[in-house]
Amino acid sequence: MKLREGIEVGEHSVTFSGRSGKHLLLSLLLRTKFREPYEDITLLSDWIADLASRLAGELRIGEQQTFADDPKTRHAVARLIASKSESLGWWRMSPAEKIACLQLAAAPHRMTSESMEEIILAIGDEVDFARRLVAAADQSTGS
Repeated sequence: MKLREGIEVGEHSVTFSGRSGKHLLLSLLLRTKFREPYEDITLLSDWIADLASRLAGELRIGEQQTFADDPKTRHAVARLIASKSESLGWWRMSPAEKIACLQLAAAPHRMTSESMEEIILAIGDEVDFARRLVAAADQSTGS
């Protein structure tokens, strides 16, 4: 099998080189990171975000796109972060750290301040809903 230019397979490594190799690697990273349903292991990975941002910068790929412009995506990101909030340390983060976490999720794209605010509020709503659900369950079982 002939590999695309810019890809070399070694015994213990795969190397992406040149513009075509970097472009292919970036495409793979973005497809993995932004496929639905979103997963914390890719969407919230600092090394994937850093590598994708670096490659996008080196390749100078058009204007930086926005991420989470639609309500469905904002809700999905909020649910993911709410479900992983304890392991992320979300409740111990400062407002600036929460914004940085959301920009990490969007990288190499950017997220508007309106989208970030909506997601932060939606995370709180998810937790409030879970509290009400547990309280209702406790009441129905007599606990």
